[in-house]
Amino acid sequence: MKKFVIIATLAAITSTSYAQVIPMRPYMEQARITGVAPVYANQCTQRQVQVDGGPQAPNIGGAIVGGILGGVLGNQFGKGNGKTALAATGAVLGAAAGSQAGNGPQTQVVQDCQQMIVGYDVHFDFHGSQLVVRRPQQPYGDSIQVQVNTSVQAM
Repeated sequence: MKKFVIIATLAAITSTSYAQVIPMRPYMEQARITGVAPVYANQCTQRQVQVDGGPQAPNIGGAIVGGILGGVLGNQFGKGNGKTALAATGAVLGAAAGSQAGNGPQTQVVQDCQQMIVGYDVHFDFHGSQLVVRRPQQPYGDSIQVQVNTSVQAM
């Protein structure tokens, strides 16, 4: 009778049509480093710089408007020939100032780029498999710790 119960139990276990996965506790192992390669990326910043545009053409519209305004302003003062002289002087000075309007210092946007190391590709051998992991810092020594996660599947 005992033989029959044992055989029936084994038959029931082996005839199950689904597989059960049993996770195992992760553990750490050492793997041999076979190479390290820096990973580069461009990092850019923008800034404004003042540039000398060299001699610039006079601003014709500014000269006209400046001359008119200077003449009107100069005409407000004095009497007789003095009034005419002040109006003419105002027109000349206004035209000279207006012709330089907008000819101030010029700015230009400059982009500075440089290659920076952003990480390291660490190549290593783990039980005959060649693997790569990207790390933020360069590893020390000739080995790297690897976390191993396994599971057992009962069928």
